[in-house]
Amino acid sequence: MSLEVAPPPAVPLLAAPRRPTWARLVNVTGRGLDRLGARPWRLVPQRLMDRAQRQARLSDFGEQIDGFDFRAPLGRLCQSLEEEAELTLLGRYVVREELTRLLVNRLIFQDIWTRHPEALDVPVPSPLIVAGLPRSGTTKLHRLLSLEGSGRPLLFWETLWPTPPPTPETHHQDPRAKRARRLVRTMDGLAPDLLAGHEITPDGPEECNGLFNHTFQHPIFSFMYRIPSYMDWLLQSDMTGPYRYYRRLLQLLSWKFPTGRWVLKAPAHTFFLDTLLSVFPDACVVLLHRDPRQVVPSVARLSVAFRRISSDFVDPGAIGVAFNESLAWAFERSLGVLAERGTARILPVAYKDLMADSLATVHRIHDHFGIARDSGLDERVRSWLTSNPQHKHGRHEYSLEQFGLDPAAVDARWAFYHDWLARP
Repeated sequence: MSLEVAPPPAVPLLAAPRRPTWARLVNVTGRGLDRLGARPWRLVPQRLMDRAQRQARLSDFGEQIDGFDFRAPLGRLCQSLEEEAELTLLGRYVVREELTRLLVNRLIFQDIWTRHPEALDVPVPSPLIVAGLPRSGTTKLHRLLSLEGSGRPLLFWETLWPTPPPTPETHHQDPRAKRARRLVRTMDGLAPDLLAGHEITPDGPEECNGLFNHTFQHPIFSFMYRIPSYMDWLLQSDMTGPYRYYRRLLQLLSWKFPTGRWVLKAPAHTFFLDTLLSVFPDACVVLLHRDPRQVVPSVARLSVAFRRISSDFVDPGAIGVAFNESLAWAFERSLGVLAERGTARILPVAYKDLMADSLATVHRIHDHFGIARDSGLDERVRSWLTSNPQHKHGRHEYSLEQFGLDPAAVDARWAFYHDWLARP
């Protein structure tokens, strides 16, 4: 499947937010270097690996882990970033630092597993996982489900720097949360319209994407950068290895801080729901869904905001077409998994139901999967809802027209979804 489809002509432009002065100066320097034929910070896998080894003062990345070798996806990702993403100098620096951080982390993980193989014996029982279409209330539902006292959400800072593994005593006072807070401030400065679309709380629940990034094989990279050839490859790849590595990281985070049940969330799970359930056969999956006419432009709008951090060449029309296709592909596959497996492990939940009565939705999920509720949960849910009204940080404005999308064409691509909704 190819996502590189030409958009319709005359796509309305989305005004780009003004970057900080220092960022503009960096990129002006980069354009000058481009004219001279110089390109600093090339994304070459071996150079990145060598750099990570120097920083970590470790050398063993591990050979194939559970049959998975990260080098192949890292190579594809770097090639696509170099050839297709049209990164600014600032963007190239950001990507280099991010890939180096992930490689440093992998070296540290491997060192721990070599010295402490018992860390891989930690169970990951019946995780509660929010999946489904992005922009369908997944963040809200995840944060509400995280209020249940017996569950443990994955925190944002944990996805960035999982080691050393936290303990119950340090979990909510870890200095890594301060580092994450500085990172979030920088992101908000470079893309001030992000907050209205997705609030990141440094010491609060966050998506699993940050753990998956360590495999270099995940849809989130295509959300952040224009890398169509990478995404085409990804959607045809076997995700068993990345999901097993993700499980290893959950075990590592549980090693010094055992938890009864992880409460996790990532709309990207929707792309590979069959693989998720093969690696976590006892998982409890909530599959959120919403009108595609709302989902597609909302996702595209947020992607535009992220991509503008690292590139000056962001095409809203191409982004709209790509997300309309990829999200439809993902949700159609998930409905196939639901039809095959039934609702014992997958519970569909409509966005409209979540928004109409969030507390009842939480109760429904707990009852469906047999999860006990502590006595204070309802009060905590009501308090969170009062403190976090919709549009708390401004409206996330979007429309199909901003991305050159015809409503009839969107409906046609998503006909399978409307047929599914119409079934008794």
